[in-house]
Amino acid sequence: MENHKANGANTRLYLVGLMASGKTKIGKALAQAMPNWLFFDTDAYIESRQKMSIAEIVARKGWPAFRQLETEALAISQNFNNCVIATGGGLPCYNDNMQTIQNQGFSVFFNPPLTTIVARLAESDNTTTRPLLAGLAEEKLFDFLAEMYKQRQPIYSLADLEIDSSLNQQRLVERVARWLTQKP
Repeated sequence: MENHKANGANTRLYLVGLMASGKTKIGKALAQAMPNWLFFDTDAYIESRQKMSIAEIVARKGWPAFRQLETEALAISQNFNNCVIATGGGLPCYNDNMQTIQNQGFSVFFNPPLTTIVARLAESDNTTTRPLLAGLAEEKLFDFLAEMYKQRQPIYSLADLEIDSSLNQQRLVERVARWLTQKP
């Protein structure tokens, strides 16, 4: 395993967690707060490269093809130094991707209460942007996410740091930045 020094070169910070846990929003703010850091979103990269939304990719090519695209996006992220990388919710859970994340950088598990995730998802029409939610009645959303969390939590928990990402964004950014700069 490589030795990653947060206050030196070649640092990658991977954000993992369920959909709507704040990885993209907080990740962008964190990258902006860190001098000379980049932000990379694996889902946005996949959509840009494929010239279609995640929902369209899944509908046309299927889940296995999408999971392979996630693994390829993760491989691309290894080319960036001093970068915050927001992963898709399922990315760490397939193709030994969490092991790759652990080998290539530091990781933070964004773990807000499920009620926070449900509230965030209820704010917009996620059936068109989040294929896992397509056709899911709103009253079933909490149970669906609870089951997904139960399956994915053991993998997410392998992250170097776990944080409740429902807290104030500025305090979250400060806390993660401080933690990252204190890493050996």
